[in-house]
Amino acid sequence: MANPKKGEIQLNVEIPKVVKKQLYIEAIEQEISAKALIVKYLKKGLKEDYAKRKDRDLGF
Repeated sequence: MANPKKGEIQLNVEIPKVVKKQLYIEAIEQEISAKALIVKYLKKGLKEDYAKRKDRDLGF
């Protein structure tokens, strides 16, 4: 396993084969790499998750 450079993070994600195949097809359609597409979806998911948490009253 390679050591990440300063300022980088390393992330291991397990993706089901069916989902992985769909990602590769979508990446080809969008003319980007599959890794870039995965990062795009991860960022989108994190933004949506943050927005949900931000809207929720935690009662503090």
